Amino acid sequence: MANEEKQVTKQEPTYSQRFTSMVVKEFSREVGKLEMTPYQERLAQHLFIGVDMALKKLESDRLKKNESKLPVVWANVNMEKLAVDAVHRVELGLDALIPNHIHTIPYLNGKTGKYDLDLQIGYVGKDYYKQKMALNTPKEIIYQLVYETDTFEPVMKTRGNEIESYNFQITNPFDRGAVIGGFGYIIYDDTTLNKLVIVPKSSFDKSQKLAKSDRFWNPYTEQMQLVVLVRRVTAALKIDPEKTNASFMKVEIDDALTGAERDIDDNANGEIIDIEPGPDPGPSPKPTQEGVLSLKEAWRQEWVNLKTGGYVEYVSKNFRKIEENTKAWPDLLQEMKVKWTKLSTNPWPLVEQVKETTASPPDLEAKEKVIESTEEIKDDLLCHSESINKGPSGMVKASYCENACQFSVDCSDFALYQENIKTGSEGPSF
Repeated sequence: MANEEKQVTKQEPTYSQRFTSMVVKEFSREVGKLEMTPYQERLAQHLFIGVDMALKKLESDRLKKNESKLPVVWANVNMEKLAVDAVHRVELGLDALIPNHIHTIPYLNGKTGKYDLDLQIGYVGKDYYKQKMALNTPKEIIYQLVYETDTFEPVMKTRGNEIESYNFQITNPFDRGAVIGGFGYIIYDDTTLNKLVIVPKSSFDKSQKLAKSDRFWNPYTEQMQLVVLVRRVTAALKIDPEKTNASFMKVEIDDALTGAERDIDDNANGEIIDIEPGPDPGPSPKPTQEGVLSLKEAWRQEWVNLKTGGYVEYVSKNFRKIEENTKAWPDLLQEMKVKWTKLSTNPWPLVEQVKETTASPPDLEAKEKVIESTEEIKDDLLCHSESINKGPSGMVKASYCENACQFSVDCSDFALYQENIKTGSEGPSF
């Protein structure tokens, strides 16, 4: 009886798995060694699926319009930038398969001849990671737009009332009129910490004027007002210094630099933005946008009003954060030193502490930088199954699409690429 030859077929990694490996490789080469947890690997694979679907839609639209722009395919994407940005989103626990967590905005960079993909964080994603980083994790956040026929009465904290609250009633649910403002109510287990954030219509109008166009504001006015509302309310959350990391600071400053009210929503992936090539402008000037100044002032408010004991404790616990932030804002370092001198007879302690944890001399060009992320990414994300469907109260209770097959990435890849398999076309090469 002839020996039967057994053919062993090697199982090739899926496109999303290859993308994850590429992200780890590029990030490690550009920034530093990176090891992902299984949960982070799954988020990276979901990010690939989300980006891939966005690229396919953009390329389909380009062909329908018979545009002569560079094809929107993986071969024309700046993978180095994408890898670094992807890690920062993954470390914050953002999932590209949940609506309004991440939006892919392509910029055709005429200087490099490739697409720079901007992974903009949507309002659901903003709500998710800001709550996660909060000093006191909220039990719930309620977001409501207020219309001209509604009745809204804030109930502020006073000597006789320890709980901040509100009274709200919709008097005409089928014809509420125009939006006149909005509010967010942050609820904690300790109800004395509950906070009411009121956002006037003037804030919406200001954001609309700052937008580069009315492409989204005009047809989706209420949705864009809700985006602004979420950003204003989550800005009121006090951030826990022990939870912050390089990824948090990077996305916060990126968001401030690009404009907090950029025209982003579910339809935002439908246009390519050109960056025209030009002469090298040299070093970037120190940012002066309103968003950056607000971020700077928000950090200053953490310590500027502290008294002697509280200030000493803040400096001792947050010297790493102070070191990083004062690279971007050296004037605040001087202000902190002056405050220390007024409150304490001891010398400013930060230099000695920083030297013990810093192997290289300080960067003399740090004044011109917004942030410098050189720390290794820490595997500190926790996989909470209950967070999968979590969205801002009253807005989106997001769930994964059916193709995700209860989060089976292999099945998602098959669903996305079965047409390619039938036609014999090739997918991205990583």
